[in-house]
Amino acid sequence: MEADELVECLARGNSVMDVMAASRALAALGAAAAPAASRLEALLNSGDSRHASTAAFVLAELGIAALDACPGLMDSYRKHLFSPYRAVRHWVAAALARSGPRAAEALAELTQALDDPDAGVRALSAHALAEVGSPASAALAPLLKLLHDHEVDARAAAAVALARIAPQDEAVLDALISALDDEEYRVRAHAAEALGVVGNVAERSAASLSQRLRDERAEVRLCALHALALIEPKGFDVGSSVAKCLDDPDAQVRRTAVELLASSGEASASSAPRIMAALRDPDEAVRYHALDALARLAPYCGDIAPAIKLAVSNCLYDSSQRCQVRAASTLGRLGDQQEAADSRIMASLTSEDPTVRIAGVEALGRLHTASSTAKEALQACLRDESAPVRVAAAEALLNLGEVPGTVMPVLESTLTGESAEVQTAAMRLLARLGTHASPLLDVIRIKLGDSDREVRRAAREAIQAITHEQSAATGTT
Repeated sequence: MEADELVECLARGNSVMDVMAASRALAALGAAAAPAASRLEALLNSGDSRHASTAAFVLAELGIAALDACPGLMDSYRKHLFSPYRAVRHWVAAALARSGPRAAEALAELTQALDDPDAGVRALSAHALAEVGSPASAALAPLLKLLHDHEVDARAAAAVALARIAPQDEAVLDALISALDDEEYRVRAHAAEALGVVGNVAERSAASLSQRLRDERAEVRLCALHALALIEPKGFDVGSSVAKCLDDPDAQVRRTAVELLASSGEASASSAPRIMAALRDPDEAVRYHALDALARLAPYCGDIAPAIKLAVSNCLYDSSQRCQVRAASTLGRLGDQQEAADSRIMASLTSEDPTVRIAGVEALGRLHTASSTAKEALQACLRDESAPVRVAAAEALLNLGEVPGTVMPVLESTLTGESAEVQTAAMRLLARLGTHASPLLDVIRIKLGDSDREVRRAAREAIQAITHEQSAATGTT
């Protein structure tokens, strides 16, 4: 049904069910319903409370698109923000909250609506002011008052708005820090989130945020974690505070803590022992991100770097395939060139999972000066039952300086009967070999007629690379 027809259904709706069905259908149309905004505005101004509230609901769903389609709509919003009907005021405030910076056109009305008798209207008006940002600074006083509202949603919305409107205002910072002690967890969470939005201007909130890392609610602890990471307060050991969250009872908090430690590099090197302990966490995602964190921190960890490598190598036997793959990859990233490290990575080459074997092969290929034992293990992988493992082993050996003749038979065999992905990878390696791959030119040319576009492209690039190098060698063009 077209938008105009649905609006007509709203206008003549004989039952509440008809009106609800038509309004939801209009809302589902999204921007496609915008051309009907003028007719919806007429319903908003009809004087009928049911029609007006339903029209306001649909207009709120349409957001900015409705304003673009109906130039006079903002005037109607300003008027009906003071409608005698609560539902109309609610949905008009919602429409303004979804109007982005254009809500500034109703700045005075929104500021006044912060005193509306309905908590929902007060909260939505605050959200609309947050969208306006710094031009709404005239609303600071009523927003600071709203931060002490008796309704939770209104207080939470005020915290968000204050941070967006005046992030550097000292009174705002004081109010947000105080809101961290609010009796309602949603307000504490929004206050912490708001301080993170403020950024390093909120350095003096670090101690209060650190206390929230022990909040009874996981939602608050998460917001406090993110805020501390965003603020980066000077003279405050954020890494130590975040590392303590690795023992949090909530898995999402532990995941977030280890991700933040991974991204902070040298600053979190002192937390390496705690992150090593996280490799035994019952949550797979925590273990996975702990491996990544240790790979980044190891260069800054001095004497305990060998212990880190040993802890990572134990994860080659993790119950999760994803963690096994990450462990093999991490060992390669750690850059240990000792035979002991080779043997730890080589353990992954015996995994039943080809994905893990590939990760181990790639890790050995990144060591650059792998032991003779490691090279022998890679040569054995050229006979692996899995074609992707064979191609990965060929690339790793080439990275370690193996002569092209060792891998050529393997690459040739993968050009027939294997997946398009494997054939493409093989031909890219052949392109890298240049003239060494010239004996396989006829086989590669056959692939120019392959049904897969990527295979055809890889064949063209390989032929171009091989023949170009041949021409350069002979001095021909």
